[in-house]
Amino acid sequence: MTSVLHIDVPLSDEDLARLEHVLDRRGDPRRSAELIARAGAIEALALATGRAAFSSVTDLRAFRVLCLIEAGMELSEVESLGAAIFKLTPSAARRLVNSAVARYRVELDTSLVEHIGAALEAAQWDREDERWLVMLDSPTVRARVFDYLGRNDLPDATRVPRGPLWRFPDETFQAVRAHFGLAPRAR
Repeated sequence: MTSVLHIDVPLSDEDLARLEHVLDRRGDPRRSAELIARAGAIEALALATGRAAFSSVTDLRAFRVLCLIEAGMELSEVESLGAAIFKLTPSAARRLVNSAVARYRVELDTSLVEHIGAALEAAQWDREDERWLVMLDSPTVRARVFDYLGRNDLPDATRVPRGPLWRFPDETFQAVRAHFGLAPRAR
């Protein structure tokens, strides 16, 4: 049996303003505060019950990434906010998330596959290029997709010059969908 705890955590206007500044006005600071607090509670319970013990700050940070994702934070949010939350450079925060996903692969696999599925479901067919346009804004998601592609003989996806947008040939797109448990999609 699983029960749910409801905990009130004071959130001052000053805390909200500081969080909004830290988040650089990306997203809703109230939602982020709630997810961070939920992740903190998950971590505290894991420590109190002996489910988690850490021999280094690196191990603790990796577990905190797991907690943030289990609390409901999107991978791309953890990657972008990780720098602010953990006081790291953006590239160090991305490495931390990649390391945590590798370390907690079993625990995070379902969440990662859901993120990949969401990106594939949001893809748009470009009639002019006859390619699927897929937004892979999470380096962790992108790495997982391209890891699969690197192990298979499929036409290459190419990066669109702007942002984290990729062009996938239909054959490649459909193979990636099938690999991650999605039905084929019509153009």
